[in-house]
Amino acid sequence: MRSVFNLLFCVLVSTLQAQPQIGALSLKSETDSEITSVSVDRLGNFYLAGSGTLVRLDPEGKPSGKKIYPQREGTDLLECWNPLRIWHYQESFPFRAILLDNTLETLKDSIQIDPAIAIKPLLIAPAVSNNNCWILDMDYSVKYLNLTTSTVMLDSEPLVAPGTNPVFLYMRAYQNLLFLLTREKGILVMNMTGHIIRTIPVNGVSHFGVLGEDIYFRRGKEMVFINLYSGDETKTTLPEVGEFILANDERLLIASGKKYSLYRFSPPK
Repeated sequence: MRSVFNLLFCVLVSTLQAQPQIGALSLKSETDSEITSVSVDRLGNFYLAGSGTLVRLDPEGKPSGKKIYPQREGTDLLECWNPLRIWHYQESFPFRAILLDNTLETLKDSIQIDPAIAIKPLLIAPAVSNNNCWILDMDYSVKYLNLTTSTVMLDSEPLVAPGTNPVFLYMRAYQNLLFLLTREKGILVMNMTGHIIRTIPVNGVSHFGVLGEDIYFRRGKEMVFINLYSGDETKTTLPEVGEFILANDERLLIASGKKYSLYRFSPPK
C-alpha cells in the first residue's frame, strides 16, 4: 500500500514540476509607440518594435538599447534569435529588410529579393543559416531561398486550394521546422522538404513563441505550451491578458498597445 502511495505521490510531484509557473510581477513600463512586433534572442533579451522605434530589454527587463527609424510604419517582422544578425522587415514592394548587429547598428541597409523569384512575400522568416530565408509568396507557395546566390533551393506546391484566400499571420523557423500561423486552421508545421507534417488547431491566436522544445501561445486567459516532439500540452493562467506574450527561461513579458509587464517565470520542464 505504501509503495502505491509513494508511486502516486511521485507522479503527482512530477506533474506539478512539469507545469509552467508564473511568479511575481517584476516591473511595468511602456514604450514611446504602439508595439507591433516582439521577439526574444537566444540570450534572453527582449525586443519591442513599434512605429519607427526598436527597444531592447535585457533578461531582467532593463532597457539596454534603442533604435530610431526614419520610417513611421509598424514593423511586420522582427526576428532576433541570433542577436548578431537581427532581422527587421516592413512589408513593401519591392521587398526590403534590414539587418542589425548586437548594438542595434545597421549591418545591411537592404536585403532585396528579385520579384522574379518571389512575386511579393506575404511572410518571411530567416532560417537557422542566416544566409537563407523562408518566404510565403502571394500564390501561397513556400520558398527556401539562399540570399547570397539568389537561388531557390525549395519551392513547395501552394498550401491552399485555388480560389481560397486564407489569412496567414506569422511564420517562424525553429529546430529544422517551419511554423505558419493561419487564422482558419491554426499553426501549420512544415518539415525541411516543404511538406506539412502536422497542424496545431488553435483559434484566436495572432502570435506564438518557441522556448526549448515547446511552442507556446496565448489562448484566452491561458498560456499554452505544446511539446514539439511528444505533443504534450501544459498550460497556466496568465495574470493579465495582452496581445503579445514572450518568454525566456526566467521571465515572461506581456505587451499590449504601448504598455508591457514582466513577471518571474519558470517554463515547463
